[in-house]
Amino acid sequence: GSMLVLGTSIHKMYRNDTRDFIPLLAKLKGKKLSFVSADKAYDSESNRQYVVEELHSKPEIPIRGSLGRRPGFYRKRNTLTRAYHQRSKVETAFSVMKRLYKPNIKATTVRQQRKEALFKVLAYNIRRLCKLKEFAILWLNHRISTRLSD
Repeated sequence: GSMLVLGTSIHKMYRNDTRDFIPLLAKLKGKKLSFVSADKAYDSESNRQYVVEELHSKPEIPIRGSLGRRPGFYRKRNTLTRAYHQRSKVETAFSVMKRLYKPNIKATTVRQQRKEALFKVLAYNIRRLCKLKEFAILWLNHRISTRLSD
């Protein structure tokens, strides 16, 4: 994967981000996603239903606790595959952003704080694209040199 940030949700106050799950994924509607990986906090029937019916994708979300009395159609069909472990890449991206661009925001107004946060994400994506470009050039050079030596 490219490990690019494809969507953001920035709020004035600290709050639970599970409310942002469907709105952020809605921005990706129409894109081909083979799976959506999230941690237990995002375990809900509505989240799973959205991933399956609207995105035509597979939810890779572990069950929080037991299924309980009303497990739900999509929660009952929960099966995690190796794709679930791809979510560690998200944690890696957050870690890289915090290490490179510091986790604190210096701006004082809400509008400037949002801009600062978005610029940090933009800087991360630009850095990541440069790394991907470097990798692609090295890969192409390797392919060309191995073909020339054949």
